[in-house]
Amino acid sequence: MPISLNKLGRLKVIHQRLSSSRRYSWQQLAYECQLALALERLPSRRTILDDVRYLREVGAPIPESQSHYFYERSFPLFDVLNPQEALLLHETLGLLRQIKGISAFAELEQLAMPRKDYPTGEQATACIVHFEENAHYEGREHLGPLRRCIASKTPLTITYQDFTNQRFQFRFHPYLLKEYNNRWYLFGLDEASGELYNLALDRIRSFEPQQAGTYRPNSRWDFDALFSTIVGVTRPALREPERIVLRVYGERANYVLTKPIHAHQQLLDETDDYVDLEYWLIPNPELTACILELGPDAEVLLPLSLRAELAALARQLVERYEGPSPLCE
Repeated sequence: MPISLNKLGRLKVIHQRLSSSRRYSWQQLAYECQLALALERLPSRRTILDDVRYLREVGAPIPESQSHYFYERSFPLFDVLNPQEALLLHETLGLLRQIKGISAFAELEQLAMPRKDYPTGEQATACIVHFEENAHYEGREHLGPLRRCIASKTPLTITYQDFTNQRFQFRFHPYLLKEYNNRWYLFGLDEASGELYNLALDRIRSFEPQQAGTYRPNSRWDFDALFSTIVGVTRPALREPERIVLRVYGERANYVLTKPIHAHQQLLDETDDYVDLEYWLIPNPELTACILELGPDAEVLLPLSLRAELAALARQLVERYEGPSPLCE
């Protein structure tokens, strides 16, 4: 029976650990899997024991009736795995390698399957999928360490510099890393205020892991629900989702239909000249930027407050461009 990619990943980690001279309990193997695979939750005892049982079934020399597990002799796991399953993991890891900025996946390099029939050299490292990225993004070096702190439920002391260059230090309980528009953000609990903060990684000046036992797990925020009500990462306080109706004209209409501004975009009306689209969102700067990006091809019909905001911005643009260019004076 085919096995899942998650199970393949765990088998690789367990295989590597049991191939060493150490002996591991199921709890230690579960922790190693969580750390290496960036799992949100520790694998259960049943899951790990099922993985150990599977390894025994394919011939792994793991002694029976042991509370700690090890190999009695060397064992070529990847010669007995289904080649299609091994290739699936190999190709998935190859795809992750193309995301050059995500050092968080460094540990996954250990999961590469050492099979002689896989491409090697230039053929193995050739880029066949290109992700948009900012090669000079200052916060990218924080991704790996912060991901490990989230996985291990470790609180942090963070020194942060905002856009006015003021520095703050606070105790932070990290929950989630999110990328938006080539910028990474860390979501978590600010211990002093008890509020959910999102911190741009390029503004984090330093962070120090604290005692793991004092971590406050997330029991208040459903991030899927949160992101279903906003574009981007900014959720204005004390605001609820509003009905937003956007009219998009001409050829841009098909562009927005095929590349929605938000996953919950709904088509209200479609004519030869325009389409009317509906969203239930909390207006924020990212939504405003998306609408401005459409230029004169978009018009906010509702709510009137957002329409007024866009009108004011349009007047400022006119004032900015009415005079001569400063470089031509």
